[in-house]
Amino acid sequence: MPGRRSSSRGRCLPSREELLERARSLGLPYAEEVADFCSAIIEAFEPWCIIIHGSVARGDYVLGRSDVDVLVISDRFEGMDVRDRIGELLSYGAGRAILFEALGFTREEALHMLEDLNLLMLDALHHGKVIYDRGFYKQLKARFEELVAERGLVKIRKGWMATR
Repeated sequence: MPGRRSSSRGRCLPSREELLERARSLGLPYAEEVADFCSAIIEAFEPWCIIIHGSVARGDYVLGRSDVDVLVISDRFEGMDVRDRIGELLSYGAGRAILFEALGFTREEALHMLEDLNLLMLDALHHGKVIYDRGFYKQLKARFEELVAERGLVKIRKGWMATR
């Protein structure tokens, strides 16, 4: 496919144009910046998925004032201190017109967070917009839906409530 790139491991990576098209199709503001940021993150971390969450995903952002919250799920974070992950991810957003608040987790950590009913993970799976996925998001979302049914999880104003 024209514009596609290959990773160091030979994986076919989406082009910036494909990411831009995806960001626009999701109705994301700052689509150009999101595509640029995600393109750099994909090349550097070969993530399993990237989820835009928070006010930008919910649609209650303030144009020019809201940051873009991003979850990056990558096994490259294995063994890295959380502060180092944040620092590395933030460095890819430095100098951009929009502030990116990115957090990185491994697949195992993401699944544990979900099982622990972590509010960040629950909210990201409830209203997040997937800009990139190599198949892991489907697994995460399926488990989220199972937990919602099993525990009777209901979204409330400032979190989640289990009704079972």
